[in-house]
Amino acid sequence: MRYSKAISASLVLLVGSSVAMAEDLGQLIDLPSPSATYANEPAAAEDVLPVSLSDDTSSTRFYVAGIVGASFATLTNGGSFEAIPSNVFSPTGSVNDTLFTGGGAVGMAFEKPFGQLRMELEGRDRGAMSGPTTLAISGGTFLDQAVNTTASGVWSFMTNFWCDYDLTDTVGLYGGGGIGIGGYQYQTTSPDPQLVVTGANTINSFAWQIGTGVTYQISRRVTFDVGYRFFSIGNGSTPLLTSNNSATGGAPYTFLGNSLSAFTASELLLSVRIYEPFRGLIR
Repeated sequence: MRYSKAISASLVLLVGSSVAMAEDLGQLIDLPSPSATYANEPAAAEDVLPVSLSDDTSSTRFYVAGIVGASFATLTNGGSFEAIPSNVFSPTGSVNDTLFTGGGAVGMAFEKPFGQLRMELEGRDRGAMSGPTTLAISGGTFLDQAVNTTASGVWSFMTNFWCDYDLTDTVGLYGGGGIGIGGYQYQTTSPDPQLVVTGANTINSFAWQIGTGVTYQISRRVTFDVGYRFFSIGNGSTPLLTSNNSATGGAPYTFLGNSLSAFTASELLLSVRIYEPFRGLIR
């Protein structure tokens, strides 16, 4: 009799603990029966498991990219002004150099049947360039002046739009462009004592680029691309000053006029895009 009472008490405790565990775990999930599965009956809405937004099948994915390459750059000079009667000054010539460029981008990729549409924010920097140009002078007694022109700290911040087309499961093509802002430190000097001319300014102006390239998908989350871009920063204006007293009537560092400059470059870039870089941390 004591054993039967003990067994009965154990059963009551077991049933009670099972009910408590069920309440802690929440409402039980009603799974479809095997017969319903084999009969190819459609699953009820409550039987469908939700899909995580961070799954690989998501149609929109965040990515980061690192960018390095070579910028075959040209800095041009222009403008014309008559600072001294009968003497027209015209900054002319250009500086050509190959600069290292590097930076990065963050963006969103929208999956499409043909590939992807991508929107990104990109920031890049470029090296310094320097070379000889000319301050042409016509109509008077002054001779053309050789000057040295420099652009340093060439930067850009762009909003880009790219369209990726899949050729195979791993290889694709892309094209597009972007707009934004860019700038550099401009400086020009003429050391000739006959007419000493100097000018320096921080140039910030509208920038744009267009480009195309080839992509190789290393994995679902990593893509490597090789691309070409034509990049341009709009005209900037720099005041030119002279410290030659005899030429300007005695006042030191007299304003002559404004020199116009523009930066353009053909760029070959290597980039690695990493999709959902923080996915492991989120999970």
